[in-house]
Amino acid sequence: MEVFRDFFAAHGCCLDVWWGLPFREKMGSVDALLTTSSRLMIRELRKKLKTTNMHLEGFLAAIKASVPPGKAKGPVAERFIYIGLLSDLMRAHLASGKPDCRSATYGLKASGVALDVAPPPCRTRSDTSWVLEQLAAWKVANPESTPEAYAFHCYTTIASSL
Repeated sequence: MEVFRDFFAAHGCCLDVWWGLPFREKMGSVDALLTTSSRLMIRELRKKLKTTNMHLEGFLAAIKASVPPGKAKGPVAERFIYIGLLSDLMRAHLASGKPDCRSATYGLKASGVALDVAPPPCRTRSDTSWVLEQLAAWKVANPESTPEAYAFHCYTTIASSL
């Protein structure tokens, strides 16, 4: 009985446009739902109709898939909704045929803009500069050497530095 009252007291935005609103308008009042025939109809509808919202489930699954997994239990609700909204907007943007411009340098290199990009971090050995200096000095001292001799000297110089 309380469910019926809540159904008639609910705002229109809280009801399904395809089923909830037309059903409420057709029934008219709570008293119309309390008749025996109405109760039997509702019982049969409850048994036969699915009570899921597949569109909403798909949307929530897309939001969940767009959030990268973290080391903690998960993102806070605000971040979860924000990232989900962004992914939904990007999907609509791409579906309308617009370009994917998520890269920070999108189109700038093609138009000739000089970008100051930091080189990627790399690991170097502390003795690398010494080996390179030795190889450069040997190459200057032996300009007539063959590539095989240079490769052999590279190998022995690197092996001696280990």
